[in-house]
Amino acid sequence: MVAGLSDDTPWALETIEVHKADAGFLLDAYDAAKYAMERHRWSNHWARAMRDATIPEELWCAGVLLGTVVDGRFDGALARGGPKPELMERFGRTFNDGICDRIKKWKDKRQKKLFGETAPDDIYLA
Repeated sequence: MVAGLSDDTPWALETIEVHKADAGFLLDAYDAAKYAMERHRWSNHWARAMRDATIPEELWCAGVLLGTVVDGRFDGALARGGPKPELMERFGRTFNDGICDRIKKWKDKRQKKLFGETAPDDIYLA
């Protein structure tokens, strides 16, 4: 599960894939890690699409899609620069609240989990 919540480095990707044939608890952890990594990779993709947008509609589309998958690993630097940086300067702030709300939502959801599964009651975790 830690690999799934890491950056998409070769180590993390290989660590996740090693467990795809596991069963039981390890398969559940694999599924959760793979899902988290896929969201992170899509977040990076849509942030780069925002950066590379040349018209406001492309920026908006990529920003909306980013807002559906983003989590706390988001690096805003991926969305800066590009061929038309003035688009981000003009419209970028409109995405901030949605991105921050989505990050908070995933953080709150993750606090209730243990290795991708519903965490047991606190008495069992002490």
